[in-house]
Amino acid sequence: EIMTKTFLDLNKDWVIDGNYSKLSFERRMEEADVIIMLLFNRVSCLYRVTRRYLTYKDSSRPDMGEGCKEKLDWSRTTTYTVIKRLVERGILKNDNSLITSLVSKDEIQAAEIDELVEKKFEGSLPAFISAFTKHAKLSEKDIAELREFIERSK
Repeated sequence: EIMTKTFLDLNKDWVIDGNYSKLSFERRMEEADVIIMLLFNRVSCLYRVTRRYLTYKDSSRPDMGEGCKEKLDWSRTTTYTVIKRLVERGILKNDNSLITSLVSKDEIQAAEIDELVEKKFEGSLPAFISAFTKHAKLSEKDIAELREFIERSK
């Protein structure tokens, strides 16, 4: 808390990624020029948090400052509740406290894309592709791959 207050006192420009609600939250909300909220699927977020934690546990991620170790500081009851809910949804398996994923990274990404297309483009894949290509030109290779995909999907 003291480090956050000192940082805010010494810097007029800053970006904070994450909510960190226990660290000068009210002050940051008052002083922020822009607040961007990204609302992601909870299951995807939990999957990513867990994967990131297991990958970088007790070490610094490449995108973190040196000495800032990856940690998951949920309470024990929160952790158990999250695991229980993910087990109930068929995402994790709990075998005598050995937790394993029943869902692959590809399946999570596919579910995220499906949700995005459904929510933002009313389920229309052509509308999604139109929005995706609005500001970026497709290469000949991209076009060929899309044609192959369409042919395989018929």
